[in-house]
Amino acid sequence: MTFSPDGQTFTVKGETSADDGKTWMPHWEATNKKVSKKASAQTGPEIGTWKMNAAKSTFNPGPAPKSMTVVFAAVGQSEKLSVEMVAADGSKLAATYTANYDGKDVPFTGLTDETVSLKRINATTTEQTVREGGKVVVTYTRVVSADGKSLTSTAKGTNAQGQAFTDVVVLDKQ
Repeated sequence: MTFSPDGQTFTVKGETSADDGKTWMPHWEATNKKVSKKASAQTGPEIGTWKMNAAKSTFNPGPAPKSMTVVFAAVGQSEKLSVEMVAADGSKLAATYTANYDGKDVPFTGLTDETVSLKRINATTTEQTVREGGKVVVTYTRVVSADGKSLTSTAKGTNAQGQAFTDVVVLDKQ
């Protein structure tokens, strides 16, 4: 099932047999009724591979990473995130988690003593909270664009030096 961008219509692709009862043919149905849609991990618009668009991203106070690739995958009702980043100093980071959209902390593998929790705000917006030693260190608000081609992740938190930061990372779908 796919939904129109405005949520007003949906399309279902099914199969139906021809009159001979042996041949299967594609069949399309549509409705003009307004439908309610709530994204799950399987249907979330973030599923796929995304690369940082450095020209559109901002890091305050910085510095910006050299590159970042994020992969979102559906695992049942959960989201699996894998991120690979090359920091400004050339060091590499790889981290991953698998979490439900229930606000419960799960390990953020690859990061020191960190956990992550997720909440689905609506079909295109997710809130991600990262804790270190139980204390919130960064909150991300991730929004997928209406056309599904970009994802903007706004991070607000405190860095290792105790400085407040706000990063706006724009990722392009690959």
